[in-house]
Amino acid sequence: PPACRSSSLGDEPLDAAFVQCPVYEWMKPDAYNYELSKEERARVLDDWEVGPRHFEGIGAACLQYIEAVVWRRHPRAAVFLLGLTPLPQWTRVHGTAQVEPKMFASVHAALGLRCSRGSAGGRYPLVSERGIVPIDRYNVVGPRRRDAIHPLYNAQFAIVQIMLNHLCR
Repeated sequence: PPACRSSSLGDEPLDAAFVQCPVYEWMKPDAYNYELSKEERARVLDDWEVGPRHFEGIGAACLQYIEAVVWRRHPRAAVFLLGLTPLPQWTRVHGTAQVEPKMFASVHAALGLRCSRGSAGGRYPLVSERGIVPIDRYNVVGPRRRDAIHPLYNAQFAIVQIMLNHLCR
């Protein structure tokens, strides 16, 4: 098999890109604005700011990100979507208990990912209209630690191994 290689988003064509949809920015819009204080960056959207258009925008923004950062410069690159992990407890305060299903639905719809009813054995094969390969981090990472914010430390090792398995086959 060919050796694995990596590249930054420079002039050399990419073979593959691993993409994580930015979702926390939708709940904490100032999270990465380092001109603000730590307290200002921690601001969570008010309840009235979170609604159906808010969740629909998450998937649309992810697709725009993939198109701008990967496909525009590297149209032949394989795209692997690093799926959402279980969200921190604080997201349910503003997005209700349905925050995860709404985020998943938004991302899957925008990226053309869905399960279809299989013909034999009750299987549901993945349909990817854009050729994006999702990597299921939700079930690999599992529940968060007692603080309901951080994933368990060793969960990241499994994710890296899955990424390498996809990249180096």
